Amino acid sequence: MLKKIGGFLLICFFIFSAGLFFHTPQEERDKLIKKQKDSISGLPICAGSPIPFFVDAPAIPDEIKVIIEKWDNCVGSYEAEFSGGYSGGWKSGKRHFYGVWSNGEDTYIGGYADGLRQGYGRKLSFLDIQEEGYYEAGKLKSSWWF
Repeated sequence: MLKKIGGFLLICFFIFSAGLFFHTPQEERDKLIKKQKDSISGLPICAGSPIPFFVDAPAIPDEIKVIIEKWDNCVGSYEAEFSGGYSGGWKSGKRHFYGVWSNGEDTYIGGYADGLRQGYGRKLSFLDIQEEGYYEAGKLKSSWWF
């Protein structure tokens, strides 16, 4: 009888211990989001940010690019009157860490690395979720665990 109780307790212990090492998809997502947001907390404001400009074109004007190229390890934003903008972290003149990009119709909220989507992110179109998951090098790699 004592062996059965000991065996039962041992099985319960292993089941409980396994639970400490496995996380739900929501817990993993929440950890990733927190890590990405924490990456920009404490960074200084980029010189010249925010930058508003008034151009009816999707491209960023050269005079604005010259300012943005100098942004490194800081938080900054630009906004074009007709073509949207970005607000978030910058490194070596590229979107990095965590930020929000929008063109007026589509919005991406999430991680960036070297100007490309990287890490957890959510792409919305007119506030309806289109994609959500883990991005690598700008492309959605997996969404099944989110």
